[in-house]
Amino acid sequence: MSAAVRVFDGWFVIDTDAWLGQRLGQEHPLLTYSLNDFTSHRTFDGPQGCLPVEDRMLLWCVARGWTVTETSPIEHDDSVLTHAVTVVLACGGAEATTYALVHVEDRRPAVYDDRTMDDAYWGWVRPVDIICPVGHTWTWLNDTTVLDSSGSPHHVTDLFDGRTTPFRPCQECVAYDDGTSIRPCPCTDTAVVYCPACGSRSRLHLTDVPVFATPTDQPAHASV
Repeated sequence: MSAAVRVFDGWFVIDTDAWLGQRLGQEHPLLTYSLNDFTSHRTFDGPQGCLPVEDRMLLWCVARGWTVTETSPIEHDDSVLTHAVTVVLACGGAEATTYALVHVEDRRPAVYDDRTMDDAYWGWVRPVDIICPVGHTWTWLNDTTVLDSSGSPHHVTDLFDGRTTPFRPCQECVAYDDGTSIRPCPCTDTAVVYCPACGSRSRLHLTDVPVFATPTDQPAHASV
């Protein structure tokens, strides 16, 4: 599997930084400083209880006169991502720049350019691509659906021999364990994905997210 998508106990997890890196442009240090100065003010830790960070980020946007999207805050737990993340999307400034305020678990929130072409891609977590060495590509969209390279949907159980996920035990390990092969398998994978088209051992990768190009026409990867 790729470094961005790792398999544990028969399931996969997506690296939060890699997931954010698909969507974020450059960080704005001065805005980040202002945001943290605002959100850390003791006013928010009053006798009525501590105001959540996501609410503080929303208030900071309002105080600057920025327009916050109706979908904000967008929250994802650590059931698929390696770290829980909260995102507030806003538009503001003289050039009506689109920003993403990002808070990852215990880290301090930061302000970045939002490169996504649609806010909906911030709610998009589960899709991963299944890519085999031959070049076949599939998109594992959700619990029940896999898309082929043309975008046509297929039910997971139809493509993967009745299984409810694409994972199955490593067949080389199984062959050695049951005595049909004398060659031990060096892998340590408890779950493997095999291409439904050719049967090749495949890898999981992050599905691309449509984004606006940076000035250098290169993807921006944020370090958060």
